[in-house]
Order: sequence, then C-alpha cells, then structure tokens
Amino acid sequence: MLTAGKRFRPVCFLVLLASAGLGQVEEGAPGQGEPARATQDADLEGELDDLSALQKLRETFALQKLRETSALQKLRETRETLEALQRGSEPAYSPEEAEAMMNELLPLVEQAAGRTFHAPPAYVLADTATVSEALAVDLAPQLQVLGQGLSPEDAADVAQKRADAMAPMLLGKWGFQDQKIFLLPRRVEPVLSLLGLEKEYEQAIVKLIVAHELVHALQDQEVELAERFARTSDTDAAAAFNALIEGHAVFVADQVGRQLGLTPDEIEATNRLLAGDVSLGDPMVDMLGQMAGAVYEQIYLGGAKFSAYHHEQGGTERLWEIFEAPPSSTAMIARPESYATGAEENPDLSQALQGLESLLGEGPWTVQHVDVGNVQLASVYGAMEATDREKILDQVVQTQALVASKPDNRNQMGSISLIRLRDAEFAGDYIQILKRFAEVNTEKIGQSPLIEITRLEILDVEDFECDAGQMVFLDVLVLGSEVSQRIFRVVRNGVMVELIASELDLDDQALLSLAEEAFERHTAAVHASQLQPGTVGAEAAK
Repeated sequence: MLTAGKRFRPVCFLVLLASAGLGQVEEGAPGQGEPARATQDADLEGELDDLSALQKLRETFALQKLRETSALQKLRETRETLEALQRGSEPAYSPEEAEAMMNELLPLVEQAAGRTFHAPPAYVLADTATVSEALAVDLAPQLQVLGQGLSPEDAADVAQKRADAMAPMLLGKWGFQDQKIFLLPRRVEPVLSLLGLEKEYEQAIVKLIVAHELVHALQDQEVELAERFARTSDTDAAAAFNALIEGHAVFVADQVGRQLGLTPDEIEATNRLLAGDVSLGDPMVDMLGQMAGAVYEQIYLGGAKFSAYHHEQGGTERLWEIFEAPPSSTAMIARPESYATGAEENPDLSQALQGLESLLGEGPWTVQHVDVGNVQLASVYGAMEATDREKILDQVVQTQALVASKPDNRNQMGSISLIRLRDAEFAGDYIQILKRFAEVNTEKIGQSPLIEITRLEILDVEDFECDAGQMVFLDVLVLGSEVSQRIFRVVRNGVMVELIASELDLDDQALLSLAEEAFERHTAAVHASQLQPGTVGAEAAK
C-alpha cells in the first residue's frame, strides 16, 4: 500500500499539524482593542489555556509542559518588561489633549464613514486593570456562544484569562458593553518601543488608533455589535463578521489619516502595528507568533481590502448595507467579489462527518466539529512561504473537520477533515507544497530546545484510488513525553480527506476504510445540498 517516498529530516510537529489543517487560532472579538496584535504573542501561555485549536495542540502534544521552558519564560519576561516600562513612562497625551483629539477626529470619522453620531461617545483614560475588566466583559458572551456548551462561569473565567493576557498591549478599545472608548496614553511609548516603531510616528499612530475606536463606536450605534455577535454561533461566520468590522475601521481610519495630512509611511506604520509581529528568539515560539499574526493580518488588512473593494462598488452606503447582511464566510472576505446578499452556502459537511469518530476506535469520545475558514487556514499556514500560502488560500473552497479526543487521555485523539478544492488539478501541487513546507522549516525548527522529533517519515500512498496522497509517521518528544502520530492525506476529484491519528491503534486498512467512508459521505452531502430548493444545483436541474 505504501512505498518509500522522499524522507525528510525532523520537522516541528506544529508545521505538520499546520499542514494537516489542525492549527487554527481563534480570532479576536470585535472591538477588543487595537495594539498591537502582538498582544497574542505577548502571552502564549494564556492562549494555550484558551478554547481555540491551540488548546487541541496543547492537549495532543502535552504542550502544557512548555510553561516551564525558557521560551515561555521569555514571553513572560517580555510582558513584565513592558509593564515596567509603562510604569516609568510619561503619558503620550494629557486629558486635555485627548479631548482635543476627540473633537478633531469625530467629524472626520463621520465624514469618512458616511454616518453621524447621535451623541459624542464617552471615553476614559484607563489603566491596565480597567481595560482588562472591560475586555473580559465583552469577550465572555462571545466565548459562550462559540464555546460549544461552555457555561457562563467557565466563559467568564476564560475571558478574564485572555483579557489579562491581552490588556498590557492595548492602546485603545471600544467597550460595547460599557459603551465607552478606553484610551491608554501611558502605554504608547513602551508598545512602540517593543514593536520597533520610531517615536516620530507616535502622534500619527495615536490619532489613527483613536479614529479606529471612534469607527467601532459608530458601528455599534448603527448595528449593535454585541447583539449581532451574540447571534453568530458559527466560527467562520464570526471570523468574517470580525474581519468586516475591523477592516471597515482600518479603511475609515486610513481615510481620516489622509484628511489629516498624514504620510503613507505613518498610516502604514499604524497598520503594521495592528497586524504586527514580535520575534522572541525561539523558532517554535516565533512560528506560533507567525500563525497568530496571519490571523490578524487577514482580519485587519484583509478586512480593509474587502471594504475598499465594496466602497469602489457603491461608496459608504454599500458598506453599511453589508453590515445588515454580513458575509457568511471568511472566503468572502478573502475574495470580496464573491460576496452577495443571500450568496449560496457550502454543503453542510459537519453532517457528513457526524458519527465517524466511531471508526477511530471504541469510545467514549469528546467530539468537536470545526468549520475551518480562510482566516483559520491563514493561521495554519502562517509560517509558510507567502506565495505557497496564497495558492492554498485561493484554492481551498471549504474545510470541515471532526476532532475527537479521549476524555481520560489527552494524547489520544483523531481528526477527520474534508477539504474541497477549487481546481481538482491542484491536488498534486497541494501535496508538494505541504512537503516543501515541512522541508523548508526543518533546519530552523531543529534549533529550538523545546521539542525533539525522534521519527519523521513521509511515504507515497499506493493501492488507493486517489489523484495524490501521502502518509506521515511522526514521533514527537516534548520534555520527555513522546507522542506518536500518523497523518493520512489523499485527494480524489478535487476533494482531500485528511486523517490524523495520535496514539490511536489504527492499521492501514482501517485508515483506508475510513477515508473511503468520508469520500462517500462527502458525495452524498453535496448531492443532498443540490436537491434543496433555491440552490445552484436545484436551479440547474430545472
């Protein structure tokens, strides 16, 4: 069944998991604040305590042990250094200067956004504790909606942990529960220093951050952000809505910057800050940073491109119309020309995967269905060569994953993913890109002291009907704890099935049978969706 293909030197398990489609990073919430996206990088430990797919990585590969490593110590020290700098720094602006900025910027935001405030939004000059509390209040309801049964108490606890991790890096935040803008003037100089931005950009960045938060306040007035987000239980739709509101805020603030006479460099510096990266010196930790950074680049900058495209089509009114019928997927954000009110939905592949965990072995299983959108894919391939990443993002139409884990053994887990490609002929290229991804990162990741790959073998798949396929054998040693994993990846007629088995007793025949069942269920799901009234398939059949 398997023939020996090209063998690769050891590569980071994160790279292989990313290539397998499990490395999604949960997106931030609308209005959660604008730094410095380096917020996420500044406390990876907090992220690993999250409900995101990084939590799955943590469970699968015992990443909780990395808390005691020097790399996470670097992250903690970075945050502590930032907090110390803040205590000793001078405010970038006084209360009087803040008032003057609000008065100057508010009419410019109204003009650029095409809407008028009913009343000037309240604002407060805040400290870390205050903004952390406000952020946690905003995050908790969203985490409860997206947390698949998370209790209000657990959602509040997770929200506070995340808020505590993020707050030290925030420069501004619109609180849609508190209904006020939080400004942090003492934070500006340390954050710019940490991100390597010149002090000469300080005044421009402050004004654009304030303008950005004013846009969020205006959005909230017009569409009630908290209520809209509370209605969105689908993770990809939630990410698309996030990209819509953040991208719109970037787009409008950029116009305000031009009205203020700011230079392109000053505007670009602010956008770099919003979707920036911080290198912390360890290849594996920096790779996680790249994965998180790719998410924020898609949300802020990708969302801004989406707004710019539709502004060209119909001006400011077109953008507010889209707020009334937000994009249902991040694929629409990435391809703004594909957006249309009432656009056709993808087939419900979660139903196609329903119950397949039984083929992974005897239960009980804890099961999660994940609709992996463009933003998550951008994170998965965040450390990939940009041209290869863009090829994949352009070609992947839909990704649905079932992730199952044993409640009594975190290392025992399996996943089954269905990935639909735009062009069936891309199958071979996709497989080669993933191989190249592993190969390119091998040497760099080998310098990390955090992990050791004791076995990595990639074989070509034979004796199975497919256009391209590979089997990966991976043994990972994390601080003395070893986890063995198999990744089976096959493409047929433009559909890829990916199976990942971690510490599961599945032989080759079991994997082949599971893959065949997944293909058959995909075909049935697509056929069923074409028979529903109002779909493309049904219209074509008339």
